[in-house]
Amino acid sequence: IDESEKTKDFRAYYYIQVIKALKDLGFKVKNDSNSNITFEDKFVISTVEFELDDYSLKLYAENANNGLVLEVKKANIRKFKKKSINLLVFDTKTKFDEIVLADKDYYDSVEITSLWNFAHAYNDVNKVFDNHVTEQEIVKYWIESKLKTKKCSMDLYSKYCPSCKSTEVLEKNGAFHCEDCHSKYVFFGKKNHKSLWFLRYRKKSY
Repeated sequence: IDESEKTKDFRAYYYIQVIKALKDLGFKVKNDSNSNITFEDKFVISTVEFELDDYSLKLYAENANNGLVLEVKKANIRKFKKKSINLLVFDTKTKFDEIVLADKDYYDSVEITSLWNFAHAYNDVNKVFDNHVTEQEIVKYWIESKLKTKKCSMDLYSKYCPSCKSTEVLEKNGAFHCEDCHSKYVFFGKKNHKSLWFLRYRKKSY
């Protein structure tokens, strides 16, 4: 009956799914992390930190929207804050409704998951999958989209979006934004061996 409590239960379930997916992807809990998953009167979502190669991740609850946040830090990134902050919110119905989000401008990406699908969310909600998918597929897609990198030419992709090929690309505070598909990315690596990391990966069809 209480939609807020239902959403919190849905969030707790996905919290466990994210931890399982991170383990399957090879991430380990940081040695200096005091992360504990505890049960008191009810299940408590604790902050958990993970690491793998040059990535450091932090997973924790977000209360304003009853969501989960995944912070992703990547080493060797200059001229930028070196992390992306990603919000996942939940819809307990079978179809996505219009959503009103608090503090959405704070996040590099905002996504929403329902019982059977996943969507990019900001002002509009745009489904990713054409058919129903499992929660394991949703979680894996969500995590891997935050780790997406590709080798590139900085000269080329500072002018053209690497996702949709639009020329509507602007630099803001060390990151590049596509005004067309709304992807967001930063460059890293040595001068002649540049790569880019997607802080927010989108496709034009979205």
